[in-house]
Amino acid sequence: MQTQERWTSLQASNKFEVTKAQSSLLALPSNLHRVRPAKMEQAMSSVFPTLATVRKYHDESVALGSICEIIAESAALISVGKGIQSHQITFLARDILREYYYLTIAEIRFCMEQGVRGEYGQIYDRMDASVVAEWFVKYTANRTVVGEEIDLRRIGEETARWRKEASENQNLKPMPESVKQSIENLANSFLVNGEAKKGIKAGEFEPDDLVIEMIKSEWENGGKEYTFEQFKALRVAQLKAQMKR
Repeated sequence: MQTQERWTSLQASNKFEVTKAQSSLLALPSNLHRVRPAKMEQAMSSVFPTLATVRKYHDESVALGSICEIIAESAALISVGKGIQSHQITFLARDILREYYYLTIAEIRFCMEQGVRGEYGQIYDRMDASVVAEWFVKYTANRTVVGEEIDLRRIGEETARWRKEASENQNLKPMPESVKQSIENLANSFLVNGEAKKGIKAGEFEPDDLVIEMIKSEWENGGKEYTFEQFKALRVAQLKAQMKR
């Protein structure tokens, strides 16, 4: 589907976001050269579209094309005996789009450039799909750490601003709910595909639909000496106990 047709369709379904649509244009061949982050924090910025956003506002071929171009450009910078082949680039791009759809195109560029520089280990006499795949594993591990540091810094800045305002006014104001929520979320959160998700505290676990489906599957595959309700109660109790450890 052409971009204009796709955008019209998204607007009709109320799934069109102007800012994201505009950022997605950076993935087009004529604009991709402008995507040159100097550090990871810049690469993670919402200024750049995620692969999922590119796929949403254009199509899969545009997302794959941007990944392939970035990989090919990086590969051209390395002179090794066994260089990456075009069919490997296509295979790798599909794998990246499937596994790392939450990364921005700037992060794809940054990861590749870091790999070429040897930041993820010395490059010997080959650069193939397995080598590049390992770069992305190491990049996403580093990304988690950087993301947590960004959250800590943001919360620290919000808290410092609140304290400063309270001090200047001489009357201590209650801490803003947004700051309280940020601190609570950071203290009780985890990452799923690179995105922060609110966790659950010990003793507060309640099974959602996904957990119930998992329990039902376990019951159907070997727990039928109990009724389903008995088996579910047992498994929920076990999960709650695990949460308290």
